[in-house]
Amino acid sequence: MPFEKRHAGCEERETDPDGKAATEFVMAVIQTDLSIPDPSDLNLLKWGGYVAAIGLTATVEYFTIKAIQSSISKAKEANGQRNLELGSITIQIQQGTRSIQVGSTRFALNEKGVTKRQAQKALDEQVSMLSNNREYGHLVKSKKFQTAVSEMSENIKTKHTVGDGDQRYMRVLFEYNGKTYRIDIRNNGNNPNLLLY
Repeated sequence: MPFEKRHAGCEERETDPDGKAATEFVMAVIQTDLSIPDPSDLNLLKWGGYVAAIGLTATVEYFTIKAIQSSISKAKEANGQRNLELGSITIQIQQGTRSIQVGSTRFALNEKGVTKRQAQKALDEQVSMLSNNREYGHLVKSKKFQTAVSEMSENIKTKHTVGDGDQRYMRVLFEYNGKTYRIDIRNNGNNPNLLLY
């Protein structure tokens, strides 16, 4: 139930989209009535009316809140679907054909693609995750890994990609303890706009 308050001498407005003001108003009327004792306080019909008014406003409030939550949920779902349609990227650190930890995915905010800032934050997230990885955490201190991260950061800044056709990607290889690792940024889906603006 919409409710609007206007403050004297001020353009500020508060709205009550979930209808709580209606319940608060009924409770205020009851409190005001009870603060001044009179013979009608013994009237059961009066109390029945108060109970009905509280029940009605509480019911309206409940269904209003549910409708708002449903609307918000649908909007978030639609926005998420829209972002999926716009594309996304995933940054991962791999050894051979397998990732050594969960990748970091970022969704495009608009038709231009994923931003450089989003990609850099995903790369930073991968480094942070790796530093807490018991099996591979030692990689973070490796000079070759640090150089690879710097190179990938530069690729993000310059939008340097490799690959043929629409499926462009970014890749930096590095060696550690006789094994080849790589940092990959790949495009998810068929959106050829890998990144970045």
